[in-house]
Amino acid sequence: MKTASILFAGILLLSPNLGFSQDLSTLAKTDPLILHGNTGASFTFNTSNESIATPPPIEWNLYGNYTMRIYSVELPFSFVIDQSSQSYSHPFTQFGISPTYKWAKFHFGYSNIQLSPLNSGGHSFNGIGIELTPNKLRFSAFYGRLTMTGNEVTATGQYKTPKYSGIGYGVKLGIGTSDNYFDITYFHAQDNRSSSTINNTQKPLENVMIGTDFKVKILKVTSFTGNFAVSGSTKEQTVEKTDPKLSNKVPAWALESAFSIDLKNFMAVISYRKVQPDFKLWGDPYTFNDGQIISLINGFSLAKGKINVNTNITEQSNDKNIELAGELNVQARKDNKTISGNLNIYRLYDKNPLTRPANQNKNLSASLTYNWLITEKSINLSLMSSYNHFVQSGSSASSLGAILGVEGDLLKDKKMNLIGTIGYVYNNNHPGDSKGNITFSCKAGYKLGHNCSFSFFVNYMVTPVDRRYNITDNVAYKTTTNSLTAGISYTSSF
Repeated sequence: MKTASILFAGILLLSPNLGFSQDLSTLAKTDPLILHGNTGASFTFNTSNESIATPPPIEWNLYGNYTMRIYSVELPFSFVIDQSSQSYSHPFTQFGISPTYKWAKFHFGYSNIQLSPLNSGGHSFNGIGIELTPNKLRFSAFYGRLTMTGNEVTATGQYKTPKYSGIGYGVKLGIGTSDNYFDITYFHAQDNRSSSTINNTQKPLENVMIGTDFKVKILKVTSFTGNFAVSGSTKEQTVEKTDPKLSNKVPAWALESAFSIDLKNFMAVISYRKVQPDFKLWGDPYTFNDGQIISLINGFSLAKGKINVNTNITEQSNDKNIELAGELNVQARKDNKTISGNLNIYRLYDKNPLTRPANQNKNLSASLTYNWLITEKSINLSLMSSYNHFVQSGSSASSLGAILGVEGDLLKDKKMNLIGTIGYVYNNNHPGDSKGNITFSCKAGYKLGHNCSFSFFVNYMVTPVDRRYNITDNVAYKTTTNSLTAGISYTSSF
């Protein structure tokens, strides 16, 4: 066991995506060595008569998740191997350690520190960091290499492939607790021009951000939060820094705030977000960075929690379009029977008169589910009906369907689990034919032991041949008539 532990620890130290955290004050109270994890494998077969196959014909993967704990130090290790990663041309190693002692936490290697949602949110770094929370002081700082610049999605929907890695640092200084606080943050990141391995025209970026964050909790049931940041983005780093004409700094700001109330049987959150067009966060810009978002989320329960209602209303707008979305969820429960309803409404309004006919659309979807749990026989019955309606200039589509499902545990010790569904959906397309399709799925699982399980599944769909039309040139084409997906999987844990 000692030799195996040393070998496993050596593997962990050379493994990708590795990090752990420890509290040094609890070493004497913990077990010296604990090892646990799980290993699994799956194989999936796909076939369809579609002209363009969406999933590959064969999919497989091997995966494992392991954790070795030496006293209070945890060393997690995980791996995934599938049909698309059979060879590695650029192996890498990521290792991080975050020891903790009382109110101090240190980071070495790969780690993440959340300074503010509007600046360093989502950034991981390879370097050093520190978090201190004595009494009501809130201090954080880090310095290291950041992830590569990329995913530069703007309101136009454009995407840029990652080109450069960079160096960044950030500092947060504040006062308060998790319920009431005020923080000031500073973040700086800069592309490393020499890290580009290909010849590209994408300009290296530099980003400086200053922001404030606060939260105020009132009467333990209401809270108000706000985040504000100013971004000064250097769009192009020049070799000749003495020439100010080749540098373009564009300061812009972003604001988000939320007010929430949380009572025993009622909760509500109203939030507002405004982001200017030139606001940029290095390596992680906002998908929707030119406009505002207003949302209202609330929920309440009646009849001692047997009836629950949740709603979500959102308006997202910029200079090009307005998106309105609403969602309603209702659930009623009595004994072992549950009825759930869902309603979604969406509308896109295009402000451009040239593109409005093609882009403007409306969408309505609704579903109703009945669930009956027969506890004495370990059987669960469900029936779900759904309706969808989509309207666009020159075309429309609607569907109405239902799915019946059955789930149950078999054998004396309930080692086998079976799940089966059968459904029918009727589609009405204009222009085009109105046809229906039948779906069938089955999944079987068997526990080989206390920590081992084996499962098999199959999904089959049949769609009658119909004639639909391409709206642009009215060329007829045939839709899929059938598709089959089947697979097996095995999982073992220790």
